[in-house]
Amino acid sequence: MNRLVYICIVVVMSFFMEACHTTEENYRAAYELARGGDNEDDDEVMNQIMKNVNAPAMIDVCGETMPLRGEFVSIISEPGEEKVEIKQYNVIVGKFRQKFNARSMRQRMIDLGYTSFVMCDREPYYFVAVESTNSLEEALQLYKKVASDKRITFQSPFPWVLEPTQLIRRKNRK
Repeated sequence: MNRLVYICIVVVMSFFMEACHTTEENYRAAYELARGGDNEDDDEVMNQIMKNVNAPAMIDVCGETMPLRGEFVSIISEPGEEKVEIKQYNVIVGKFRQKFNARSMRQRMIDLGYTSFVMCDREPYYFVAVESTNSLEEALQLYKKVASDKRITFQSPFPWVLEPTQLIRRKNRK
């Protein structure tokens, strides 16, 4: 009798263990339930937030508006070329993850007659700058000149003006 009870217990336990077996479908259903399903609205909201965080602020200069953004950057020196000194205001025409792409756009800007160089932030993202000045009024004129150049096709939000944050700190200490 004891042996029969033992066999029944083993059979019942194995039945329960098999019934509790987790399948991929169970995992997927639990994941979807926890995630709340696909919510494209959340993705769109997040994209808008990131776009606004990375967008330059519009500032007033002599009664006109100009997009300006502060960023800690350093200049990427090109071998065999004269060293460029970073200035207070730099017109940015492109931003890239790959240094090769930034260098390529820099060369296109030079071919169009602009003084151009590449700057890098801490991420690293590579910014292509054309025209640079220490005067806010000159920066507005350079920005307007570049923005109206029909030979260049810009992707939004370019062009805009970058003010290196290390120079902002230096300016505020004086």
